[in-house]
Amino acid sequence: MCAPGELDGRQGGVGAGGAPPTRPAEPTGALLWRLHGATYDLEPFVCAHPGGELAIRLAQGIDDATATNLFASYHAVGRGRAWETLERFRVSTAAPAAPAPSAFREEIEAMLRDHFAPAGGGAAGGGGARARVRGTASAAHAYMLVAFGVAQLVGWVLWARGHLLGVLLVPLFHWLFGVNSSHDATHFALSGSPAVNRLLAYASLPYFYSPGTWYAQHVVMHHTAANQIDKDPDLQHFQPLKLHVADVRTDFPSGEVHTCLDYLKCFGAGLHLAFAVPIAAGGACTRSFRAWYMHMYSPPILLPPGLARSASHRLLNLCAPVLFVAFIAYPYVAFGGGCDTRPNDGGGDGGGVLAAAAGACMSGGASGWRNWAGGRGGCDFGFARKSLFAFAPPMISSLIFMLVTQVSHVQPEAQRAHVDDESDFFKRQALTSVDYNGGSRLWGALTGGLNVQSLHHTLPHISSCHYASIYPKFKAICERHDVALVERTSLLHAAQTALRYIWMLNHSKRKLLFKEILAGA
Repeated sequence: MCAPGELDGRQGGVGAGGAPPTRPAEPTGALLWRLHGATYDLEPFVCAHPGGELAIRLAQGIDDATATNLFASYHAVGRGRAWETLERFRVSTAAPAAPAPSAFREEIEAMLRDHFAPAGGGAAGGGGARARVRGTASAAHAYMLVAFGVAQLVGWVLWARGHLLGVLLVPLFHWLFGVNSSHDATHFALSGSPAVNRLLAYASLPYFYSPGTWYAQHVVMHHTAANQIDKDPDLQHFQPLKLHVADVRTDFPSGEVHTCLDYLKCFGAGLHLAFAVPIAAGGACTRSFRAWYMHMYSPPILLPPGLARSASHRLLNLCAPVLFVAFIAYPYVAFGGGCDTRPNDGGGDGGGVLAAAAGACMSGGASGWRNWAGGRGGCDFGFARKSLFAFAPPMISSLIFMLVTQVSHVQPEAQRAHVDDESDFFKRQALTSVDYNGGSRLWGALTGGLNVQSLHHTLPHISSCHYASIYPKFKAICERHDVALVERTSLLHAAQTALRYIWMLNHSKRKLLFKEILAGA
């Protein structure tokens, strides 16, 4: 590991008198970067990468097309400073193909420079017109995160004490804090500090996803190939239910067919993304489970190759399933089975919470903690009540997650054939989404900017706190470039059309299945 901002001794550079350096031979067996038809050894540059080491390693060892689209998403269009840096570390004799022109993206970048210039947001470093705008989170967004974080902490304390109010507050504020921090952080848009982005990526724990596999699933795969049936893992959430009109797969294990119960998987997204996916990706499971997972979910969600070879990333990826299980197990372990008739040391639901907890632990050990955790009135925590506290928060969290993240893409307009045929990568990003309440700061905060997925997919490096002010300008640019944005009136409207579409995609098969069952009877 080298210090951030430093290059190691193997860097490319310029020769004497400013002449180009002798191009190094392609290292044998090295995990390289391939994009635009050329091969690069960026290992000497990873610690000097402005977005941090983790960001640049997401493109390491993946296929050329995905890496090219990923690079385009986070760098200015054209041969700017990033291209010059790439050329210094090219190891292939083949020169890179010219970047695909996009007048659409160029006008968006010009709009961003104008939008952020008055506030001093400016471009990142020098580079003039080719520099990428850094639209990181504002101070107001940071204050909002503090408020959501405090509210989430209060919810966790109430939940840990056995108050039913905590069962509702935890998933609500876990979502609000997580989607407005972790989501932006995994796109390296929350802060200009890579360390801050990496730390707050873990705000998704314990109920949403593991950041390690989320980088692969969301940042690398979904954002470079949204709604492409063979590349976008978001189309797998309800397997074997189909979420795309082009999904014709029938080779599910044991000939599995969908039933009405598959719709209930919206309550199990956390179980899938925060537990099963990291377990399978990390190999911390039986061979049969991994084989089933790899067959059931195609493409599978694995750690990015550039991260998978790091022991620390593999270990951190397992934090999610460990925490998920720990929070599920907590009510069964901590809550007593009988009633506590002693007065609550915390004075009701209010002050003295932490002092009461500490006092209970020191004076009564495990039994004291269980009595304190019993909550006001010493309610009887039978198995059913413990199960409510164990499973209701992750299930509600999963429902919110699936509702907000999926309704914008599983829509008939976002899966039309002409969308896949669009040659401009950035136009295609906008066309694979459905928006609602585009100019609303309230809905921007409630959804972490996912109410305007067309904007988010086109500009993932811009913090969601700026979307409400940018969206009208973005929409006008779309109109000038014949990008027909699809909008719904509200989240409820988007959910209705998405559910109707999912039902239509699967209804004919269901009808046939019912006929076969009746005939067999």
